[in-house]
Amino acid sequence: MSATKFKLNVSTIINKNGLILIQKRAMDEEVFPGLFGIPGGTVEATDKNLMAALQREVMEEVGVTISDIKLFQNNIVTKPDKSTLYMVFASDYESGTIKAMDGTESVQWSNLEEIKTLEFTPTTKELLIDYYGKNRKDSLTKFITKPNTSYLKL
Repeated sequence: MSATKFKLNVSTIINKNGLILIQKRAMDEEVFPGLFGIPGGTVEATDKNLMAALQREVMEEVGVTISDIKLFQNNIVTKPDKSTLYMVFASDYESGTIKAMDGTESVQWSNLEEIKTLEFTPTTKELLIDYYGKNRKDSLTKFITKPNTSYLKL
């Protein structure tokens, strides 16, 4: 049995008042140049933990800090020469001014309608649509479980 290389990748959907921070990858990037994506990258051996790796990647790529970080989705992609575990988190914007930095051509806050029109790295658009859908369901569930019944009182 031969050993397979294994890599761990973290990324995050950063929410600020219902808008999502997306980045356009630089044209000189080796993988998916010029496509939109979300901040993230490879966990390094020097990272203290997953959250430290995620916060480092976000700062390196878009220059902001994040908070309220929660695991949103994960999956393993296996290719003949390596396997990668992708861990996608959802987080809130905390502070900083967005700017295109390491490997990034541009950054912007976008809503769902705009996201639907842009060209993203594989599975990212579907991931963001899923995120918006789940957040809307959560909001709707809160409304439905505590309906306003004051009109029923005589």
